[in-house]
Amino acid sequence: MMKTFLALLLLIPNLCSGLTFSDGKQIDELTIEWTNWGKTENHGSSVKNEWSQMIDEKFSRLGDFSHKFELRANECNEDDCPRGEYEGSFGRVEAYLNNPKNNNYLGEEGENWYVWSVYIDGSDINDLTDKHMIQFAQFKLSSSIDVLAKKWPHCEYSGEVVFIMQYKAGTDGLGMSRDICKQDYLYEHSGKKHILVNKDNLLDQWLDFIVHAKWGENGFLKMYINGDLQYSAEGFISNEFRVPKRQNKLSGPSFRYGVYVNNVPENFNGKAVAWYSNIARAKKCSDNKFSNIIYQLGYSCESLKDIDGIVVRPKIEINSDAHPEFD
Repeated sequence: MMKTFLALLLLIPNLCSGLTFSDGKQIDELTIEWTNWGKTENHGSSVKNEWSQMIDEKFSRLGDFSHKFELRANECNEDDCPRGEYEGSFGRVEAYLNNPKNNNYLGEEGENWYVWSVYIDGSDINDLTDKHMIQFAQFKLSSSIDVLAKKWPHCEYSGEVVFIMQYKAGTDGLGMSRDICKQDYLYEHSGKKHILVNKDNLLDQWLDFIVHAKWGENGFLKMYINGDLQYSAEGFISNEFRVPKRQNKLSGPSFRYGVYVNNVPENFNGKAVAWYSNIARAKKCSDNKFSNIIYQLGYSCESLKDIDGIVVRPKIEINSDAHPEFD
């Protein structure tokens, strides 16, 4: 019994001691310290209503708690509000995590493992169409786009996205989109073409994501969903460069999660809600705390493989939006 209790303690991240609640509603700034991460930080443009973020102790993947995000129609904050055709066309409730242990990098570096689970409420989001995208989780290069734009002007508006998990109601499910900024062109892997979770298996259920990545210009990225290898890429995964405005540190991707919407129609009156649970990272899958979470989810490091014989192995393509001559 004591061993079971100690094992469960390993799975429960720390909550900020200053956090207070009233009837389950957030009052103070919400921060969570997930397994082997630093504390979460809120994006500057996140909406900050009492329902926007909270800890839900009644609903989670592993029976402890989850980080709940809720974005309602027409909500926006800071830089998102001027975007789009009307105020509220773009909006987000988003937190991010940075590597807390490497003072030479902004974000992640080298080879690592990651895990998280997400539950997406499908009640309202299917009222949207193919043109209106909802993003849930991503790895993004922090403080990098200005550096890329100065080096290569064709990357002015993109090139910082290592990958984004995105859903459009008019497509077949949850896709992965990537940007790759190189000296010659901006390339992309389109989420429309790379559906990793079929629409029928996406909403109103828990999904487990496990990522094994080696960041950099000669690395790899493998994503397992519910224990099945769904995406595999090798070679150029993320840019490597120094950021002068940040103590000349090397740029690495940071993990961001929550709910982000763009180009939402003005007559939409619903909300987008998602719960995230058991977020963790490790240098090796076999690391004790990480492997315990994998085990609680029903997998093992050895069991992760291609189960259904279908793996997206993308080929990069020139982004014609950044290079109109390729239309």
